[in-house]
Amino acid sequence: EPGAVVVRVLQESPLVRPSVTMGADFDEVFVDGAPWALYSGRTVLLPNRRGDYRVTTQAHGGPALPHVLATRAPLSHCAYDPAARELLLVVEAGGDRPAELPYTAVLGGPVPPRLDGAELVPEDELRHADPAARRAAEATGVVIRFRPGIVRVHYGD
Repeated sequence: EPGAVVVRVLQESPLVRPSVTMGADFDEVFVDGAPWALYSGRTVLLPNRRGDYRVTTQAHGGPALPHVLATRAPLSHCAYDPAARELLLVVEAGGDRPAELPYTAVLGGPVPPRLDGAELVPEDELRHADPAARRAAEATGVVIRFRPGIVRVHYGD
């Protein structure tokens, strides 16, 4: 269906996160009935582990909710809570990843006023090919840096 599918992930991949491209636009994603905020356009990025996942989407037609557009972090939880105005990420420790090497994620939505367990990556640390690429990146979202554990991205006061 355009807004629902069952996906079977047969193996973990060190190179690319499993994903599915939905047949219709959406504003909200659920994986196995739980909110899931890891998507870009119509593509839902799934947990990188074996299993069957029921992906459903809903379109509200309002402004896009804050969500993760891209990350290599092994997320076990990624959901936006509209009541709390908070994006919650739970990041599993990577097997052979050095503890001092942080993860990054590109977040879609407004610039968050507060982060717990993460920090915004300053623009001067990002390498854009040219001014047009910088403007396009700024219009897309922000980049955060974090370590394994719980990350709370606050969008409220």
